[in-house]
Amino acid sequence: MTALTVGVVLPALGEYIGTPRPVLRALALAAAVFAAYSLTCAAVRPTRWPGYLRGIALANAGYCVITAAVLIRFAAALHVLDWLYFAGEIVVVGALVVLELRVARAATTDDGDAAW
Repeated sequence: MTALTVGVVLPALGEYIGTPRPVLRALALAAAVFAAYSLTCAAVRPTRWPGYLRGIALANAGYCVITAAVLIRFAAALHVLDWLYFAGEIVVVGALVVLELRVARAATTDDGDAAW
């Protein structure tokens, strides 16, 4: 969803978005790679999946940090819609990171899996 929104919807809003298009493309590419990783893990169903879940949680946390850095770097050029969208995205993805880490920790505790 993020890859589509950041890569297609936001650039289409043109004058209402101040984030440079190359930055939007880079964020969309990262989101698409993370989605492909997650979907591949879901399809393959590795036995030591908590480690893979921790991996995507760390990637998602990094995405939040990079998004915050983009907001700071381009603050003067950003419009209200940029701030609303990206702040909301950081909150949602951040909550997902917490959930992913909790699930991975619970599975590790339950199974004795020390995948990472």
